[in-house]
Amino acid sequence: MAAESLTQSRERRTQKRFEVVQAASLKTAGGQELACEIRNFCLGGMFLRLDDVAAVSEMRSGDDVEVNFTPPASHGAQAFSVKARLARQGADGIGVAFIGTPLDATRALNRIATAMRTQRMLGRRYQGADSRQMLETCRVLLTQAVEAALQGLYASIEMRLERAAGKADNFAERNAILAAADQIRVHEAAARTNWPRRALEGFDGLGKSRPSETSRDSKSLSIVQTDEFEDWLNLTAEINKLEDHFANELADLAPRIEKLHGRALDRESNPFGPAMLLRAAHAEFSTLDLTPGVRKALYGALREALQAPLEELYRQLGDILPEAPSTQQTGAAANPWPDTQAMADDLNPDSVMFVGGEPVEDRPQPAPDAPPSGAATAAPGVAAPTPGGIAGALMNLFRRTQSRGTVVAAPAAPPAGAPAGPAASVAGAPAIPAAASAVAAAMPVGGSVQRIAGTSQRVLGELVGSGRIAPAQAPTAQNAADVFGALAETIEGDRALPGSVKQTLRELEEPLVKLAMLDAGYLDSVKHPAHRVVNVVDRIALASTDDGRINDKKLLQAVQRWTERIRNEADRNPGIYDEARTQLEKVLQPLLRARNIRIARLQAGLEGWQKMGQANRAISEGIQRRIEGREVPDVVLEFFNPGWRNYLIRVILRHGTGSPQETEAWDAVDRLLAWLDPQQTARPQFSEMQRLLTYVDACLSLVSAGKDQQERIMERLADALFEPGKGSFRLLSGVKVASRTHAAEAALDERDAALVDQFRVGDWLSFARAPLPMNLIWIGDDPPLYVFSNYRGVRKLELKQQEFLDLLKSGEAVRTDNLDLPLMDRSFSSMIEHMHRNLVKQATSDPETGLMRTPEFMRRVKRAWLNVGGDTAGCVMGVIDVEDLRMVQVRLGTVGYSQLLQALAQHLSQKCRDGGLIARTGDRTFAFLRACENEDCAAEHAEAFITRINQFSFDWEGQSYSLTANAGLAWASAYVEPESLYNRADTACLTAKHEGRNQIVFYRDEDSDRHGHAGLAYWAGRFNGILAGGRLHLRAQPIVALADESRQPVHYEILLGARDDPAEPLPIGDFVAAVERLKRISELDQWVVREAFGWIRANPQAFEKIGAFSINLSGQSVNSKTFLGFMEEELGRGDIPCDKLIFEVTESAAIDSFANAEHFIKKFRRYGCRFSLDDFGVGFSSFTYLKNLKVDYLKIDGSFVRDMQRNEVDVALVSSMHETSRFLGIQTVAESVENEETFALLKTIGVNYVQGWLTGKPLHIDDLLR
Repeated sequence: MAAESLTQSRERRTQKRFEVVQAASLKTAGGQELACEIRNFCLGGMFLRLDDVAAVSEMRSGDDVEVNFTPPASHGAQAFSVKARLARQGADGIGVAFIGTPLDATRALNRIATAMRTQRMLGRRYQGADSRQMLETCRVLLTQAVEAALQGLYASIEMRLERAAGKADNFAERNAILAAADQIRVHEAAARTNWPRRALEGFDGLGKSRPSETSRDSKSLSIVQTDEFEDWLNLTAEINKLEDHFANELADLAPRIEKLHGRALDRESNPFGPAMLLRAAHAEFSTLDLTPGVRKALYGALREALQAPLEELYRQLGDILPEAPSTQQTGAAANPWPDTQAMADDLNPDSVMFVGGEPVEDRPQPAPDAPPSGAATAAPGVAAPTPGGIAGALMNLFRRTQSRGTVVAAPAAPPAGAPAGPAASVAGAPAIPAAASAVAAAMPVGGSVQRIAGTSQRVLGELVGSGRIAPAQAPTAQNAADVFGALAETIEGDRALPGSVKQTLRELEEPLVKLAMLDAGYLDSVKHPAHRVVNVVDRIALASTDDGRINDKKLLQAVQRWTERIRNEADRNPGIYDEARTQLEKVLQPLLRARNIRIARLQAGLEGWQKMGQANRAISEGIQRRIEGREVPDVVLEFFNPGWRNYLIRVILRHGTGSPQETEAWDAVDRLLAWLDPQQTARPQFSEMQRLLTYVDACLSLVSAGKDQQERIMERLADALFEPGKGSFRLLSGVKVASRTHAAEAALDERDAALVDQFRVGDWLSFARAPLPMNLIWIGDDPPLYVFSNYRGVRKLELKQQEFLDLLKSGEAVRTDNLDLPLMDRSFSSMIEHMHRNLVKQATSDPETGLMRTPEFMRRVKRAWLNVGGDTAGCVMGVIDVEDLRMVQVRLGTVGYSQLLQALAQHLSQKCRDGGLIARTGDRTFAFLRACENEDCAAEHAEAFITRINQFSFDWEGQSYSLTANAGLAWASAYVEPESLYNRADTACLTAKHEGRNQIVFYRDEDSDRHGHAGLAYWAGRFNGILAGGRLHLRAQPIVALADESRQPVHYEILLGARDDPAEPLPIGDFVAAVERLKRISELDQWVVREAFGWIRANPQAFEKIGAFSINLSGQSVNSKTFLGFMEEELGRGDIPCDKLIFEVTESAAIDSFANAEHFIKKFRRYGCRFSLDDFGVGFSSFTYLKNLKVDYLKIDGSFVRDMQRNEVDVALVSSMHETSRFLGIQTVAESVENEETFALLKTIGVNYVQGWLTGKPLHIDDLLR
C-alpha cells in the first residue's frame, strides 16, 4: 500500500492532472465492454470511474484495454478510441497508462475540462472567485492558444516560405529559403514541446520579463551585429502589428491581468501579450541556422498563426476575468472582483468629460493630485475623450458658430444667453428644425436627421414626463440624441451597406436613441452590448449580392426576430442587447468563416498561378535554347507538350529553380536530343537508354492526365531510341516554342510609383463604376496585377498596374473606409471626419460665395508653386475688381444680390476647373492664380477671365444684369511670397481702374527679377556654393508648454538662417522654394540634419539640458531611399539620443505619399525618435490617415491661430483639431502665437504647447550655449 501511494505521488509530480467528466466505455482484452466515466487525465494516462469495479477484478497490471468516448457536439462530436494498459485499480475505478500519446484525444479532453472550469468561474464571478483556480484556468487557455498557433504555423509555413523564395534575388537565396522549410518541419516536435513551455515560464513567473527577452535600449543597439539588429527589428515589427490589431483587447484585459497576478505588468511582461509569446517563439527558433530572409518570413507566419488563437484567448479571458475596480472608487469594500454595481459605476456619465456639452467646470473633477489619464490631456485629471465625447464636443462647436459670432472662452461651453437647448422646456416642445440644426450643420443633410430629430423630441418628452430624466438633464440628453442622429446620418450615407442592413438599423433607431439619452456608455464604449449589436447587424452584408439584396430568408427572419425583441424588450430588459448579439454572432459566424476561406483560396490560387506562369516562361526559354538552330525529332516535341513541361513545372514549384531535381529533368531532355540527333555516330548503351526511359516513365506518371497518352509517348520514345532506322519519327526544322508571355509594362516614374505603392493587401477602395467598395486581396509582381473581391470574398476585378494607376489619377478609384472594421468604429471615424471637414470649410470659405477666403488662398498658392516645372514656367496672380457690384447691390436688394454673388462665383469657378485657384478677397474683388509656361500664356489667361465676367448675365425679377471688371496681374518665374505677389497684382489693378473699364494691367518693376526673385537657373547655379560657402546656419525657436507659468522652452524647432550679405542677399523663403522646385530639397534636409547632429555631438552637455530638437523634413526626403539610408547611417552610429529628436513632416506631404510616410515614421520610431505633423488643418483629408500615421504631435497651422481673438470659426476649428488629437492621444502645438489674448484662448481650449514670437523669437543655435 505504501508502495502504491508512493507511485501515485510520483505520478502526480510527473504529470499535471486535469479534472473532467466525460462518458466513455472500456473494452478489455477479452472483449468485455463496460460503461465508465473519465474523471481525470494527463499526457500519460487517465483515471476511469466504474460503477462495477468487480467486473475488472481479474485483470492484471499491464493488461491491454481500449477506452472509447465521444465529446459533446459543442466540442466536435468526434469519436476517439485510445489504446492503453491497466496501471492500477482502486475502490471506485482504475488508472490506465496510454500506449503512445493520443494527442488529439487529450486535446479534446482538455477542451472539455477548460469549458467546465470556465463555467464554474462564470457561476461565481461576482461571489468571490478562487484566484488559484482562475490562474490554472488561464494557464490552460494560454497553453491551448500556443498549441493552436503551432498548428496554424506548420499548416502555412511552407506556403509562406515559397512566397518568400519567389521574391529572392538569386538562386542561392531561393534554395536556402526552400531548404529551410524542411529544417523547420524537422524541428516541429521540439517546437510543440518547447514553445508552450517557454510561454508558460512567463506566466508561472507572474509576468516577470527575462533580460534576454526585453527590448534593447539605444546604447545596446549601437553595438549589436547588423543581422542581429535587423532580426530584432523584424520581430518587433510583427509584435507591433499584433499589438495594434489587439489594442482594444489588451487595454481592456491589462488591469484584469494585473489584478490576477497582483503586480503591474507592461507590454513586454504581460504573459498573454504578443511580445511575450512571440519572443518565446523567437527563443525557440533561434536555435535553428536560418537566413535573415527565412527568419523574417517565419516571424510573419508566427504572427498570422497567433492572430486567430489570440482572438479566442482574449475573448475567453474577457469572459472569466472580472473587470478591475475603478480607480475612482473610494470607500468600497476590498473585493478584488467587483460586482455588477461597481461595473455600472464605471459607466457613470460623470466619469467622462464630454457627456452633453454642459460646461466642463460645472462637472465634478478628480482630486487635484490625480494623475493625468493620457499623454495629450488638456488639464491634469481630465480623461481623454471618447468617440461619443469628441462628437458631442464638435456638435457644440457647430451650435456656437451658428448662434453667435463673438469669441468665447471655452470651446465646450454654450454661449451666454443662448437657449439651453431644444429640450430645455419639455412642456412646450421646440420645433424639429431647432433640434436638428446643429446636426444638419455638422453633417451632410439627409432624411435621417429630421426623422431622428422628431423621434428624439417625442422620446425625450416621454422620459422627462415619466421622471426618468430630470428637466435639468434634458439638454444633456438632447445632445446625446444629436450625436446619435449624426451617427445615423453617417450610417445612412454608407454606400457599402446593403439596403436591408440600413432598414434593420432604422427599425432600431428608437430604442437606440432612448439608450443614448439614458446611458452615456452607449456612445462612449466600444464594449457596450448595444454598440456590438449594431456591429453584428452590419455583418449581414456577408450574405448580400452585388446589388445589395439578401436572399437568405432564414437569416433575415432571425435578424427580424431579434430586432422586434429589442424594440419590445429593451426598455425593461437591458440584457436583451447582449443576448441578441450572442445569438446573431452564432448565425453570422459561418458566413464570416466562409468569406475568409474564399479569400484564402483566391490568394493561394493567384499565388500559384503567378508562380506557375514564371516557371512556364523559364521552361519555354530553356527548351527554346536547346532546340534553336537544330533539327528536332517530332517525338521529342510530343514528349515535351504537355507531359515533360508539366513535370518540369512541378519540379520547379516544389523544389525550386536550380535544384538537383530540375537539373536531372533537364539532363534527360539533353540526352534525348543528343541520342536522337542524326549526326550522332556513337550509340548509347542499351542499359543507359533503358534507365532513362524508366526514369521518364516514372516522372510522367506523376503529371499525365491519361494513361493511354503516356504509354503512346513512351512507346514512340522507345522505338526512336532502340530502332532509329525504322523511321519512327520525323525531323523538323525551324521549330519555335509558343509561350504565353505578358507584355512588359513601362516603368512608373517616382510620383506614379508612390501613388500605387501606398496600397496594401487588405485595403478597401471605391470604384466609380462599381456599386459597392471592393477589397484588395492580392498584388502580383510578375506581371504587376491588382485583384479585388467584394465583401463576400468573391473575386470581382483584376487591374493591370497602368489600369489601376489611371483610375487612381482620374479619381475613379479612391481609398475608402476599412469594411473589416466594426460599423460603429468606422462610422464614428467618418462622422468626426465630416464634422471636422465642415468646420474647415466654414473657416476657409467665404460664406456668401463658397469661394476660398484670403488666408486659405495664400496657403494654397504656396503649395501650387511646388507643381510648377520648367526654367521659364511660373505663376500669374490676378486681382479682379468687379466695380459694378456696388451699384447692382442697391438695385437687387439683399436676396437678389446674394443669389447674384453665388451665380458669379460659380461662373468664375468653372474657369479654374482645368487648373488654378480662385478666391474672394474683398466685397467686390476676386483673386486667381494659375501656373503658366510663360508670361504670354499668363496674359491669355487673364484676358479669358475678363471675357468670362463680360459674358456673365444675371436675371432677376424680369431684368437682366451684366458686369464689367478691371484686372491687375503679377507674374513671377521664381517663388515670391504670396502676400507680396498679391500686393503687386493689387497695385496693377488700381492702375487698371484709372485707365477705364475692362482694362488689364501687368505689374512692372525692373528690380523684381533681381537677386531674390531670380529664375530657377539662377538658384540652380548657386545651390552648391551656398551649401559649401558657409552662407547658411541653423536657428532655434523655443516651444513652451501652456501649463508652465514660467514659459521655459520644452524643446526647440530647428530653422534655417542665412548670413547677411548686402551685395548678394539670400532670402530664405525664396531660396527654399526654388530648391524644392529643383527637386534638391532632400540635399538641403541632409545638410540641416548633418549640421544639427554635428552640434549635438559637439555639445553633449548643453544638449542634455534641452528637451528635444524638432527638425523639419520635406516630402521629397520622406520619399527618398537615399535620405532613408543617410538617416539610418547617422542614427546607427549610436551617439545621438534619439529620444530627444522630433522630425516634422507636413500634413500634405504625409497624405500625398502616405505609404512612404507611414514606413518612414515606423522605421525611425523604432530608434526612439518622435514625429510631428506640421501645418495641420491645411490639408485635413482623412481621420483614418491620422490614426494610422502614429505621430506624437500635431502642429496647428498658424493661419488658424493668428486671428482667433477676432474669428469665432477659427476658435471652433482649433478646438476641433485639439479635441480630435486628444482623442487619438496626440499632443498639440499651436504655431504663430503672437499676443497674450491668443495665448489665453489656447490655454482655455487645452492646447498643450505654443510657438511664436510671444514666447520666443528664433535665435542662432549657438546662443543655446549661453
